Amino acid sequence: MPHTRTSSRPALPRCAPILASILLLAGVALPTLAADSAAATSVDGSNLGAAERATKPSERRARWEAMSDEERAAHKAERRARWEAMSDEERAAHKAERRAHWEAMSDEERAAHKAERRAHWEAMSDEERAAKQAERHARWEAMSDDERAAKQAERRARCEAMSDEERA
Repeated sequence: MPHTRTSSRPALPRCAPILASILLLAGVALPTLAADSAAATSVDGSNLGAAERATKPSERRARWEAMSDEERAAHKAERRARWEAMSDEERAAHKAERRAHWEAMSDEERAAHKAERRAHWEAMSDEERAAKQAERHARWEAMSDDERAAKQAERRARCEAMSDEERA
């Protein structure tokens, strides 16, 4: 099967994700190498970012909290730029993959995930929460009417598909 790339970035060597992990473990902050390795694809076409997604949320959170504000802002901007560069089909595939991952979780795993997210939110200061909400509001305001309508329809459909227990 021929090699196909899904990223417009130059190809990285196969060892880039491993090298980035080693450097991160050693305390060397290389946000661009880590981001490049997550966006790269291997010869068989699989996304090398899957290794990053397989890491425990607590490990990712620890790396996030170790970043400076500037590194976090750069990371967010890069992820947003990658998302905006995706085609509608790529975004839909990404969302479907995340939904399938969620649905494959056991009830206990989902409950643990929700509890961890809730604990993280509650551990934030009032200023951090306000900043997060302002950021979400700004993204909402920046959407077109069509994008907002699509987002609301998607949320409505997900809600209608949930059981009463899941909604609570």
